[in-house]
Amino acid sequence: MIKQFLSYVSVGIFGKCISLVVYHILFKFFSFSLQFSGFIAFLISLSFVIQGNSRFVFDHRIEKKVLVKYIFAMTMTCVIYLLLLTLLYSFLKNHIIANIAASILNYPFHFYLNKYFVFSSPDDK
Repeated sequence: MIKQFLSYVSVGIFGKCISLVVYHILFKFFSFSLQFSGFIAFLISLSFVIQGNSRFVFDHRIEKKVLVKYIFAMTMTCVIYLLLLTLLYSFLKNHIIANIAASILNYPFHFYLNKYFVFSSPDDK
């Protein structure tokens, strides 16, 4: 499971890099709004991340049911992340450290949710 988690982290880092590049191009070179650039970057990176997780991490085909579960999982982890960020910022008073800490604390939850809910198989239960 450690190898699988490290593969998951690698796919996540790759997705984050794609997101940052797309965001920077849309915002700086095409002068789209901050929100629109971020939203499009998120959608594009999400398509790479779900493909990477299904192929390289969980060895699972993407079907409509998996996609719906993935969107639900992303929504759940986003809510948890925002709660952690708010709580940590109230204690730390530093938005960068709070952001990094919330991401690190949320990552194992996101991994398990993907492993046992989104990409689950009868062998995992």
